[in-house]
Amino acid sequence: MSNRYVTDEQRRRRPIFIATLWAGASWLFFGVALSTRISKIWVFVRALKKQPTDFRQSTSYFGDRTLAIGRSVLVGICRAAVAGTAAHLKSARFEHLGQSLGESLPTLRAQIATMQIDTDGLAARIDDLIDHLERPRDTTVLRVLESKAAAGDVAIAVTSAAMRTCGGAAFSKHLNIERLFRDAHAGAVMAPTGDVLRELIARATLGMPLF
Repeated sequence: MSNRYVTDEQRRRRPIFIATLWAGASWLFFGVALSTRISKIWVFVRALKKQPTDFRQSTSYFGDRTLAIGRSVLVGICRAAVAGTAAHLKSARFEHLGQSLGESLPTLRAQIATMQIDTDGLAARIDDLIDHLERPRDTTVLRVLESKAAAGDVAIAVTSAAMRTCGGAAFSKHLNIERLFRDAHAGAVMAPTGDVLRELIARATLGMPLF
């Protein structure tokens, strides 16, 4: 006969066990989301290590890891949101019409088209940033600031569009859109925030000291 009672030791270990499960799940999620962008992270890191000392100091506020991983994570989130939304539009159907949502509603097709455009635009911006890091020039610091601001804005816009397009299904576990929406907002509020970045971008554009 099994013991149905929970001991004090088991009760103390339960939060640790749950936290470990969440950590493992988060690691798996970001691993999948970044599968198409993971090589970019190492390009970022290698490029930053090649930069002159004064450039690394001017961007130290962001941190090498934030610069390398943050933008790639947000691109991965956008890609996952587009893929999840596309899957929903192809699988959910109007039975009386014999058509999927994507086939029936041009408004939803317009939403996912905008999501795809914004996601590809962010990916192109990051590719441009990598080029600036590999071959530093006068606009490199500006590109660093712009990419962080743009990544946060685009991720929020794309995942918000995914929530609207998928409707109530966005909260279901099999789509995971709601989780992507929350993660996009989490990335955007990490320092430096959008307001701070815009101030720094304005200073860089006007030739003023960043700090």
